[in-house]
Amino acid sequence: MTRVVADMTNQIKIGTEPLTMSVITESISNLNKSFNPIIVQLKLLADYQREMYKLQLRGLTSGLPQAEASNVPNLRKKMAQTMPGVPFYPDLLEEVLKEDYSGDGPALQEAVLKKLMVAENKPKAAKAPISFRTILLEGVYGLGATAVTFQEILVKMDENQLILENRKQTFLEKLKKLFQQMFNREPDPVIYEVEYIDPAKGAPVSERVNFHAFRGDVERKIRTLSPMVRGVASSKLDSVQEDQLAGFLDRNVREIQSLHKILGALDDFFKAAVDKPERDRIRGIKPELGTIKNAIVRANSKRYEYNAQKEQEEQLKRLGVSPDS
Repeated sequence: MTRVVADMTNQIKIGTEPLTMSVITESISNLNKSFNPIIVQLKLLADYQREMYKLQLRGLTSGLPQAEASNVPNLRKKMAQTMPGVPFYPDLLEEVLKEDYSGDGPALQEAVLKKLMVAENKPKAAKAPISFRTILLEGVYGLGATAVTFQEILVKMDENQLILENRKQTFLEKLKKLFQQMFNREPDPVIYEVEYIDPAKGAPVSERVNFHAFRGDVERKIRTLSPMVRGVASSKLDSVQEDQLAGFLDRNVREIQSLHKILGALDDFFKAAVDKPERDRIRGIKPELGTIKNAIVRANSKRYEYNAQKEQEEQLKRLGVSPDS
């Protein structure tokens, strides 16, 4: 029977869509879990029927001396008269005689009562509702760890920007800077023309970056991510709803991807903007960018895992299958 079910299941699985496959796999798992309890219940039922039959035999042997009770032909005839159609089992009569007439009778009767005793039914503890918060938190903690890396990048970027600013200036540039300092005027925005590859188009894209405004964006992101470190963030995130946590992870992945893209472009820009003799003074940030990239990849994998499990849960609910069965 088991082999037939397995063969039929394997045939159904061929070319089956993932959702149907998931339902089939879960059903087989539930079938396997139910098999042993069913066998146990059937054995209990068989034991009950066996003792009920022996009780009927005792109706024929009750009050009789052992010699009369052991007379199988007479008992068979008596049973046919009083219980027509009920089969006669000599081996069960032998059990009755041992339990009722032998020296081991009390012990055998005790064993029968123990076997038929109904175990106390303890109420099962209610299952906690399924929560995917752990998946989301893993992604959040991974992004939180990048706050330190972003801080290290800012230190290097500031040094690089200072090198670029202090390179040989024209007399007009020096004069303009002097007037700004004299009249406490805000310095002109530092705009850098950077280039990066657009991942969607696969083509180079140029962008004008206001260095100090961009630096402010990075600092704000550091302030957001710093509390999101494992252990530190646990108490802060306890009251955050699951959907809010998912939104926080989505938003920060996108924002960090954007910062990572511009930082990479700035890294290339600084190296190309100075003369060759000064190039060794420019501090590269490739290792830090690699660390942030890895955190983005891990956070994205947690996003996809969360979304896939939520979608599967919703589809199973629509099919009437309990996700925690």
